Amino acid sequence: VLVLAMPGFVLLASSSPVIAQHPMLKDTDCDGIPDGWEIEHGLDPDNAMDARVDANYDGLTNYEEYRRDSDPWDVDSDEDGVSNYAESTGMFGFHTDPLVKDTDGDGLTDLEELSMYIQVGNATQMRELKVLKGEGEEEEEEEIQKLREKYHYKLDPTNPDTDYDGLDDGEEISRGTNPTRVDSDYDGLSDGEEVHVYKTDPTMRDT
Repeated sequence: VLVLAMPGFVLLASSSPVIAQHPMLKDTDCDGIPDGWEIEHGLDPDNAMDARVDANYDGLTNYEEYRRDSDPWDVDSDEDGVSNYAESTGMFGFHTDPLVKDTDGDGLTDLEELSMYIQVGNATQMRELKVLKGEGEEEEEEEIQKLREKYHYKLDPTNPDTDYDGLDDGEEISRGTNPTRVDSDYDGLSDGEEVHVYKTDPTMRDT
């Protein structure tokens, strides 16, 4: 920055490039996004094309991010620990919603349901996990291992009832039944029938 002192005033001159903006327009490039918001979020107020870009793979263009007042650079928009890119591309075997923490609404987060599909030794996959923000790779691997021990079933994060027995996966986990087995106690009644129809214990053959 160059400072020029003259009688009566001080002139500051910066060597940094200044993005061109129309002094009479709130939205110089007429892309629907105000210049101020574009500058604040690292976009170009003189380039209308950037309004159509989805830089963080969450399914929203920068214009839609502006309308939602969300961060167009946030790589984990729903903060479920799985990056938008991994969710939208189906990196872990399922195309989940990068804007919803629990895609199928079964009470389990996408990360909890995907934990059994994550290869902790795969550097590419581990880079797409945002479980412990700011922590090291080793700590992140430990956290995934904890999830795998707790949610040790291969569930479908796009289906609330993986085994179609009438109980959502989250409810099965909380009740101690097997979300991948229709009849957890092998008594001839499905877990859903025991809970909703007969009011019996789906974890005991003889309630």
